[in-house]
Amino acid sequence: MESLVLLVSIIMLSIIAGGAISLVVAWRRPRATWGKILGSVFAVFAVLSGGWLAALEVGSGARLIGLVVCVLGISALWRTWRRRPATV
Repeated sequence: MESLVLLVSIIMLSIIAGGAISLVVAWRRPRATWGKILGSVFAVFAVLSGGWLAALEVGSGARLIGLVVCVLGISALWRTWRRRPATV
């Protein structure tokens, strides 16, 4: 039973960390292509895993965490790939 609790904790930690890492990478506004790709990989992971967690038939706390992580991933994708107007 303890190993199941440990497995669930590791899964939840990786989902939450994915959302936080994607937001941190997007917050830094990567200009290089590899930075945008890395940020997009973490953001897509956050959107998929957060959406999966929010769609599960579990308690409301886990759904809320999934929704927050999904929103963080979407905002990271938006922030990474939006075009900024050129400054003169």
